[in-house]
Amino acid sequence: MSRSWRLGWLLAGGLLLLSACASQPPQQAAEPSDPQLESSWRLARFALQNGQHDQAVVLYEQALALAYARDDAEAIGNVGYEYALAQLRAGEPEAAAAQAARTRWELERRDADPFAELFLVEAVAHYEVGQSALAREAAQTAIDLARPDDVATRGRAYFVLGMLAADAGDTVYVERALVALGDPGQDALKADRDELEGRRLMLAGDAGTAQRVFEAAADRRRELRDYGGMTRGLAAAGEAAEVARNPTAAADLYYRAGLSATIQDDPARAEIWLTKALDLAAENGLSGIEADARARLLSLAE
Repeated sequence: MSRSWRLGWLLAGGLLLLSACASQPPQQAAEPSDPQLESSWRLARFALQNGQHDQAVVLYEQALALAYARDDAEAIGNVGYEYALAQLRAGEPEAAAAQAARTRWELERRDADPFAELFLVEAVAHYEVGQSALAREAAQTAIDLARPDDVATRGRAYFVLGMLAADAGDTVYVERALVALGDPGQDALKADRDELEGRRLMLAGDAGTAQRVFEAAADRRRELRDYGGMTRGLAAAGEAAEVARNPTAAADLYYRAGLSATIQDDPARAEIWLTKALDLAAENGLSGIEADARARLLSLAE
């Protein structure tokens, strides 16, 4: 799978689960230690949970400043972790990686242990920018640190390792990651497993089955309201259909992915997928898709 597909793949599919891990509201004490920090943090979380990613980044920066003002190690760790999460959702993986590393450093200086989820966010961020070795190291550390009953963090980390293996064409490790994921009970992890199984099938040369598996993953993401992950699942299914020499299905899947990405204000990926749809439609007489994809591309260029 090409680099253009790999960028952002894990972001949408994975961070719904990561966000769920981080989005439980702080325990409300009878007398909050710092009401201003609590209020700022809650506003930032609300923005993140409601898809207001750019606003969440601004609000988390403010909350983190209050945590530093208190020199509160626990707040610095938790807010710093969620700040990195918000940066990932806002499409800033390099900043997210730097923020996660800074948070680890701050905790270590205060003799506090970095936690598994923090390494996991760092792994995702490194994966996003193509730093495979760093992503692999951080994901493995997340597995090592995760509690035995923390299925979400361990599953997500194995997903990262499996995707890295798929990128490298390492079918053996992809299969190991699938075994580690097992039959997860959480819908987000089921979607992860579908995506990884689709990658395994593509490596095995079974693009037709991979298309169906990717579409199943997209369906799961839709039900989770993870629309970014859904669009990437549709695009992966489109690539599989293209490899399987089913250009009509491929054009339709790419078009649907591009249309959704356009509405989600993701112009870079929308352009990639709409261009794919346009080319396939033009080559195969699909006039409706061709005309609409062309019009939307022109709109993106304005």
